[in-house]
Amino acid sequence: MPVRGLAAFVGGALVLALATAPASATTLTASSILGEFNAVVFHDVSGSCCDFEGPVVIGGNLSGGGTFFNQGAAGLSTGYGTANVYGNASGHFNANGAQVYVAGTNSATFSGGSVHSGASFADPFSAFQAPLVALSHELSLLTANSTLPAHNHPPINNGVIKATPGLVNGVNGIAVFNITAADLADFASFSLDVNAASAVVLNVSGNYTQTANIQNIVEANRAKVIWNFYDATILNLTRFEGAVLAPYATVHNASPIEGTLVASAFDPGGELHYHPFTGDLSFVKPADVPEPVGTAVLGVGLLGLIGLRMARRK
Repeated sequence: MPVRGLAAFVGGALVLALATAPASATTLTASSILGEFNAVVFHDVSGSCCDFEGPVVIGGNLSGGGTFFNQGAAGLSTGYGTANVYGNASGHFNANGAQVYVAGTNSATFSGGSVHSGASFADPFSAFQAPLVALSHELSLLTANSTLPAHNHPPINNGVIKATPGLVNGVNGIAVFNITAADLADFASFSLDVNAASAVVLNVSGNYTQTANIQNIVEANRAKVIWNFYDATILNLTRFEGAVLAPYATVHNASPIEGTLVASAFDPGGELHYHPFTGDLSFVKPADVPEPVGTAVLGVGLLGLIGLRMARRK
């Protein structure tokens, strides 16, 4: 085949590969997900406990028991309900009139709910996972402009963590903390003063397994807070306020989480309360979206054939 013809073949093949790659049917961004869903769990949710007040998306299986409510469900895209399970479902749940979608095998009872078994979702689960993982990574790279108060004699009771918002990536009013799980563990209880910030990011490195209670964050301010446990694999929480972003962690809570939860897996021991994130994320730099592996391999292989053909013609 002439090189020009081979090149045309390569171009056509790449266009075909890109055209057939799976794509999201809706535009899911990290902001839209955090603002609509009460929880996004990449793998399994298992445990017989507690309430899920707002919509949840589960990439793996749902098992055990609990109660689903309908807060926030009315504003969701078509084909999503209060409970959205990409895997299988088993156990007994109170659904309170909720719409429940299960893509896999459903052997669960959802009392009082409308159940859609064998559901086909508008978006692949990766459309939820990818922007949230990217957000966690991008937040973890930010330079801190806020610090914890001096605390020489832990454990600290009734501590006050105060944000000092400033300019971040050209956007004013953003507060960023970069702390360790050990730093946070020095506080037995604390409140968070957002100090008029439009978003407060607390990047926390390491596994956090303490039992501190967060207190006295008013509703409007709570919705601006993101706890980014960007490299944790285990989180054991008591009362936590604000969105919890832990894409690699198995999370257990003993008391309510007042905000959106993003986790690798979830073992609920406390309720999830619906407080959608409304903070400003315009300062976050867009992450590069890697092309599908199949497309990349195809491109490299076919371009290699071009080089080989040209070498033989010399």
